[in-house]
Amino acid sequence: MKYLCEYLPRIGIISVVLEGVYSVKVESVAERELTLQVVDEGTEDAHMTKIELPDKAIYNESVSQFKKGSQAEFVLRLNAKAADYTDKYDALIASSVEKWSKKDLLQYSGFSLRCKKCKHPVIDNSNCKKLNEMPSEFWMEFMDYWHCHKPTINDDKGNGVLLGKYNSLAPLKYEILVGGSYFLGVAETFQDRVEYDSDNLVCATCHNNLGQVTFEKLLRLHKWELLLETSDTSESFAPSNDILLSLLNQVSGTSGRHVLLRCKDVQLLVWTFAIDVGATLTDGKVLINAMKLLYTDDDDEIEIVRRRQNIDEIQTLPVPFYSFMNELRSSTELLPSICRRMNFWEVGYLQLSSGIEFL
Repeated sequence: MKYLCEYLPRIGIISVVLEGVYSVKVESVAERELTLQVVDEGTEDAHMTKIELPDKAIYNESVSQFKKGSQAEFVLRLNAKAADYTDKYDALIASSVEKWSKKDLLQYSGFSLRCKKCKHPVIDNSNCKKLNEMPSEFWMEFMDYWHCHKPTINDDKGNGVLLGKYNSLAPLKYEILVGGSYFLGVAETFQDRVEYDSDNLVCATCHNNLGQVTFEKLLRLHKWELLLETSDTSESFAPSNDILLSLLNQVSGTSGRHVLLRCKDVQLLVWTFAIDVGATLTDGKVLINAMKLLYTDDDDEIEIVRRRQNIDEIQTLPVPFYSFMNELRSSTELLPSICRRMNFWEVGYLQLSSGIEFL
């Protein structure tokens, strides 16, 4: 049996789709627990199954019953018990950057960010005297709102050019800038902790790749290559969060819902269909404030979509790209077959913080 419970807060409906059963009957709904009497295909024996719903539901026995669909699936619709819908986008953005953010790290009396492979310390109290959040990914585009006149100088041709100090970020020594999926600092901050050249940034002990050197000669350390250790916890950062944050930033900064992800010669077109749904998948995992993502890697279909509309492109790194793609496809495989596709699009569900694990 495969199932999907999808909560759509904008319309206050929880839909339950079951596949691979001969018959099904609702026994009870206790807020977030759905109890079913199920007869599997090929058997005559009924058994009880409990499914955790993604939100509280109201059960009306006279109208809330399973109906059989065109592909032998069973569908149930329940009214959600939640109050009036409020847009969760701002809350989702806030929670998405909470992990390993300035606010998150400062709550600890002490912390250490270490190389994921050898546990060599990379950032701790001795080389991090100040933490600051990175501005929005689109901070330069928003300068029109900050200044009546942008700070420029004339180049050789008399054209106004943005002053260099306003065109880049320059943290001080022992100051760390915190982005959604990376840390940024000057080379002196990481002396004897990392090694780098024009192309590589690696751990000074085990030479595991930790990040990149930016155009401004700053060191950019990927969160997914580090471990956060405190007095009572140790946790890692899911590489796929890098892609999910990029998709959210695209919606926030440009209202772009279609994004073409590129990783070398591989491309994946993603449609951010919804960003505030709840879902329970066949493996029992409950996703809260999840993203419903439609995607395709079919080159012909991608070209058709590109001819119809403008699509933003994002160049991605291999580790987060393949982590994101594998998690997305795994979620698709857990869905009933009727829920897996919308026309040529494949359907998947991901929760931004789902890959952050306590070790």
